[in-house]
Amino acid sequence: WVLVAAAHIRMAVPLTFLHKIWIFISIVVVNFLLRLVARVEVQGRENIPLDGGVLFVANHCSALDVLLIPPTVLPRWPLTSIEYVRAPANEIFFRIPIIGTIIHSWGAFPIQHSGRDLSSMGRIVELMKTEKMMLFPEGGRSHDGQLQPGMRGAGWLIHQAQPLVIPTAIFGTEKVWPRERLLPRPYGRVRLVFGKPLNLDRYYDQPLSKALAQQVVDEVMAAIAHLKTIHRPEWDTGPSIRSPLWPRPNPKE
Repeated sequence: WVLVAAAHIRMAVPLTFLHKIWIFISIVVVNFLLRLVARVEVQGRENIPLDGGVLFVANHCSALDVLLIPPTVLPRWPLTSIEYVRAPANEIFFRIPIIGTIIHSWGAFPIQHSGRDLSSMGRIVELMKTEKMMLFPEGGRSHDGQLQPGMRGAGWLIHQAQPLVIPTAIFGTEKVWPRERLLPRPYGRVRLVFGKPLNLDRYYDQPLSKALAQQVVDEVMAAIAHLKTIHRPEWDTGPSIRSPLWPRPNPKE
């Protein structure tokens, strides 16, 4: 299970006006820094609803990925409309002074990558029902930029919360900020594509099982692969996108 939350997750709480100002300032600063290191193209903003619980599911190749989605989907005015984009993050980042405080103030919360804390996963489900959240179903950054299979835990969460799921494809971040570099390279190019909401209703009517959870996340990864194929920019000269699905043993019910 890739997404197992720590016990420190807070339920949804109203943002104070000062906190909204902080998020607004953060959006402006992050956008400015992004423009210093990359030319960012965004497609599909019209597919993002303004209200309600929305889950952005994206491929993951770089630490830069987590900074791309919130500034793009959050409104900047009026200040009263500003909200979080929640994100589960590895608990190790919350141990780093200052960085942990900042990402927590942006709506991120710590998760563990071992163990099975079903109580905390239930808290994630409740947040997904009502708030905006981004999720990387692969469970970690890709080593070669190719899509990896989605983790069954992501399918479990989606089935339980039944949010509006927006498949999201990210291009170029693995070149702008590769895994092995401490800082990003300047003057790169990045594309962010938001697809149309997925219709997963046929899964929600079925009893949850390991096999069904895998089917849910497999469909999500297939949608991301489709976006990565049809919206691939001409400047992306890497190998063709491979399907993130390959034969795997059928899990026991």
